[in-house]
Amino acid sequence: MKAKGILKALCCLSLLATSVSQAADQAVVQITDSNLSQQVVLDGQKTSTIYEERQVADTCYRDVFDHYERVCRTEYDNQCGYEQRCYNRPERVCRTEYQRQCRQVRVCPNRPGTQCRNETVCNNVPRQICSSVPRRFCQNEYICRNIPRQVCENVARYRREAYACTRTVRVPVGERVDYTVQARISVNAQKSLLAGALAERLALKLENGTLVSNARSQSEHLLIESKRVSEQMSQDGRSKLIVAEFDISVHAKSELVEPFAGIQDLTIDGYLLKFTVAATELAPIMDLELKLEHSKFGPNTTLFEGLLPISSVEQSLRGNRTEIAIDLSRLELRKPLENADYRVKLQGSVSSRLRASVGNQGVEIEKLKLEVNQKIKRR
Repeated sequence: MKAKGILKALCCLSLLATSVSQAADQAVVQITDSNLSQQVVLDGQKTSTIYEERQVADTCYRDVFDHYERVCRTEYDNQCGYEQRCYNRPERVCRTEYQRQCRQVRVCPNRPGTQCRNETVCNNVPRQICSSVPRRFCQNEYICRNIPRQVCENVARYRREAYACTRTVRVPVGERVDYTVQARISVNAQKSLLAGALAERLALKLENGTLVSNARSQSEHLLIESKRVSEQMSQDGRSKLIVAEFDISVHAKSELVEPFAGIQDLTIDGYLLKFTVAATELAPIMDLELKLEHSKFGPNTTLFEGLLPISSVEQSLRGNRTEIAIDLSRLELRKPLENADYRVKLQGSVSSRLRASVGNQGVEIEKLKLEVNQKIKRR
């Protein structure tokens, strides 16, 4: 039903289109100020290659016995048993020796008229002398050893031998038509206020049943291409209908690459982040890269970092400048805002959704000179 509706719309558009190309598998649509809406019909085929299996001569290889080679190696047998082992172990041995010691003793006889005299008295005094004497002792121990032995065997050696053989290959022998394809295409172009005279081209082609396109400017413009494509196979599977609508948005390069005046009047009022730029209006094909950091204590804590499309912010004219307002309450902040100092980093860039389309036209897009890295206090 959707495809039928699109077909009906294309039939109506055919009365208004300024040019209709002849049916072929490819066409180039020239977009000018007088040709903003056009229709194209492409006819093509979906084909597949036909293969045939064939036997072709080839060289094969096989291993052929050549000779035996005597190869030896050393192996080890683990053998265990009891063995007597002897060791020298010190042993403490002591003996008693006697030493003669003498001393003077005063002797007084118990007889009247006898005088005392000094006498020498000697005794044998014992003392113990010890020393370490090596003693040899033996014991039976369970000991294992790896006993080497040589093992030899005859090993067969082979040589590589080539011989003639055949192998099966798949060879392309032709093409067959799987089904026919017709693409009915509506092309509508619109340009921005800053775009000049149009001289653009949209190349369309059916590549084996698939519609491909390539938009390129011939007048220093940027072309933003969007398309809606539907496909419908016939009941018998012998034909496919492609209905496509291309919307081409033409922009001046100045909308992306000319520098903007610097950001001024940067404030955070409640949850509204506001600033002004000199441009009358920021291009809708831009993104704002915002990084908000909290600098109350110690290192900065990032509360938000991400891309904001211009369509998600509010723009209002303030004299010769444009005020941009970002509602921070709609963002996924990592913590609520406080009345404290914040660091705001803003950077303008080409919308990430359009980088691929712009890059395909050989235009080098850099960061816009719309940037700020400023510390402010929330009010």
